Amino acid sequence: MRIGSDPGPGHGRPGAAPAPTATEERVRLIRPYPDARVKALGRTAVRPGWLLALALAVGLAGVGRAHAHALLLRSSPEADAELTQPPAAIDLWFSEPLEPGFSRARLIGPAGQAIAAGPVRFDPADPAHMTLPLGALEPGLYTVAWETLSQVDGHPSQGSFPITVLNPDGSRPTGAAATPGEAGRGELPTLAETAARWLSLMGAALCLGAPLFQRVVVIGARRPGAGDAVETRGAELAGRAFWLGGLAIIVGAWLPVGLTAIRLGELARLPELATGTRPAVLALARQALVVSGLLVLLTSRPRAGRGPLILAVAYLTGLIVALRGEVLLLAFTLGFSGLGLAWGLGRGAFGARHRGWEALILLAAPALFSFSASSHAAAAPGSAWAILGDYLHLLAASAWVGGLLLLPWLMWLTRRTRAGSAPQLGPLVRRFSHLAGFAVFLLAFTGLFNSLVEFPDLESVVNTTYGRVLLIKLALTAAALGLACLNNRLVRGWAPQDGEADRARTLNRRAAVEAALTLGVMISVAVLVQTPAPRAVTPPSQTTLPFNTIARADDLYIHVQVTPNQVGRNRFWLYLYHETGAPIGEVQLVRLLFDYPAAGLGQSSADLRPLGGGAYDVEGAYLTQAGLWDLSIYVRRRGLDDALTQVRLEVPPPARLAAGSPWQAPVPTLPATLLIALGLAAAGLIPLAWRRPLEALAPRLLPGLQVTGAVMLLAAFVFLVLALAALPAYLQPAPGELKNPVPATAESLAQGEALYQENCLPCHGVRGLGDGPLAPTLRPPPANLQVHMVPGVHSDAQVFTWITDGFPTARMPAFGEALSETERWHIVNFIRTLTPGN
Repeated sequence: MRIGSDPGPGHGRPGAAPAPTATEERVRLIRPYPDARVKALGRTAVRPGWLLALALAVGLAGVGRAHAHALLLRSSPEADAELTQPPAAIDLWFSEPLEPGFSRARLIGPAGQAIAAGPVRFDPADPAHMTLPLGALEPGLYTVAWETLSQVDGHPSQGSFPITVLNPDGSRPTGAAATPGEAGRGELPTLAETAARWLSLMGAALCLGAPLFQRVVVIGARRPGAGDAVETRGAELAGRAFWLGGLAIIVGAWLPVGLTAIRLGELARLPELATGTRPAVLALARQALVVSGLLVLLTSRPRAGRGPLILAVAYLTGLIVALRGEVLLLAFTLGFSGLGLAWGLGRGAFGARHRGWEALILLAAPALFSFSASSHAAAAPGSAWAILGDYLHLLAASAWVGGLLLLPWLMWLTRRTRAGSAPQLGPLVRRFSHLAGFAVFLLAFTGLFNSLVEFPDLESVVNTTYGRVLLIKLALTAAALGLACLNNRLVRGWAPQDGEADRARTLNRRAAVEAALTLGVMISVAVLVQTPAPRAVTPPSQTTLPFNTIARADDLYIHVQVTPNQVGRNRFWLYLYHETGAPIGEVQLVRLLFDYPAAGLGQSSADLRPLGGGAYDVEGAYLTQAGLWDLSIYVRRRGLDDALTQVRLEVPPPARLAAGSPWQAPVPTLPATLLIALGLAAAGLIPLAWRRPLEALAPRLLPGLQVTGAVMLLAAFVFLVLALAALPAYLQPAPGELKNPVPATAESLAQGEALYQENCLPCHGVRGLGDGPLAPTLRPPPANLQVHMVPGVHSDAQVFTWITDGFPTARMPAFGEALSETERWHIVNFIRTLTPGN
């Protein structure tokens, strides 16, 4: 058959289609239908110059400050720190791994001049950690400026913060810190970023949704003897939709690379940006799989011409060459490309007319995985599970949106040629309803899972930009689903009757509106995936309590507290007292010496300032590594021997290093058994909720699938029981997150005083001075609560924990079993009043 010729008089009349020849079976994959509008659609798909021009115009017009997801979480020294000694280096920790070749930091002097510094170092143990070595610094106000490129999503970012090096006498230098040239921008992406991501997402939806719609819905809905007019038109639309989707993916992959090069001022390094970063190589693999699909389409058209075929082969070859340095990704791409091409171009006797669509599905599905591998999920705890959830969500969305975009087109074309009778359109719409219903079910389940991963708490749904964009997306999705329910009611019971044309016309219009709503949904998704997730912008909470211990040096007892006991900046608080409560003498100097034996870094020291009443403190970034530190305490008193003692301090690793395996629980705040129960329940419901379509698809397998589903539901119930048993422990806040739930009312203070007199007075005394009747028998002596209850010394959570579990290295008993939780909080409220003026 000549391409573009009249398909023959049998088309459009059920039962009149002649038996196709073997050649026609091959051509049927994308055989054009001779309708003027379809031809116009074909010209648009084959020559998308307007798409390229529009995308590039929007991209260049929207060049501005880039939003990134590698957000600064903390630094050492901290922002706005006032330092008595100049730092030897600036350490920066970000929310996502960095691309070393495109990430840098610099120090700017008070007059805006660049301060000489060493080359930036990247921590091999933590790719989100960047260090800027510094030389000698004079007192002054400095600005730390940083620029990064995320290794996860490929987005650039920059920011700055001031630090101050104090004068030798502790006074603040005059002047103000310099401001870097370009200010930051909000959390939302630019128009160019949104357009590029929307093109990619729409391309993904068309590349998977179109062949899936044709293979599962159109071909599956065909009835024996009904003719193949609908199938031919569906094949035409699906083939051109795949072309359009493939071109959108290619443009959507290259546009962000150009924009990033412009923002970074690195146009000369454009080839490196296009092939040398993790998101870029994932985009190359995505394009290679899609171009393989285009080759399947081209080779199914004998007269398509050699030019497009040669161009596609050359482009695919270039992509494969660009991936040569990524062995695993190259093997993944070559494997799926070869399998798809072999399946689509093979000449198997069974189902040959359907193999092309199956090959396109086989190629599009792994192409979509590259999106999830460079999404928010790739930086989440338990990233392997998070990526899997995001990937299933994207597959379901593509199946729903891609098919929905084709459905009204196909219905309109079928009705125009008077082939829109109930026996043809009714099964078609019903079969798509089954597919869309399953996709929406999977969307709901994976969407809930993804929200649990990305939202640290319920308040962040409405209090963050990400949450508000998600609510807009959900509103648009709800409107589309509401319209889909109306369509489903219209289709239910479809049968030949009077007014059938009106019903088909109404359904066609509603399906078109539903498709338009999904375009809005995809725009909101394009914004959402480029907006920082609340998990990324929320700094890790302090789940542990400060380090506390009591050491002895000659006749002195020294209470040592390190808050919050982390790598970086901490507050070191010491309280010196005598075992008999006698004066400790005139203290001339209290000094801390820091030693990290594991690395032989040498000692550093800090002199503490007096606070009065025997208390001293100092703040600074003296703990630069996680692990065991030796803290030596040196006390010089007039007329007495110098006192020296040592304590061993264990500093926990930063939150990112403690994250663990990518296969760990993706939602640390919930039991893993609860997530397993939800997954089993969702999988078990499928053979029960979709019994009819599964019976039509595989009647022999249905009984086994239903038994499997019942077993999975039973297992889900077992895991749910286990999850409910473990849930209270997860809902209990960590020690560092405890908040006093009891207001310090007169009634609470009265109850606390009574409990104090009964349980605490024998050791701590009436006024909390540590002079109770039992105090002379205790070593170390009881604490002076008037010192320890000074605001800012110990938190309520810390005091509550000591009352509950006792104090380490002391003989204080634990009251966790003797007193209720409320009674212990009453005691906390009361002993706060023992400090004069509190």
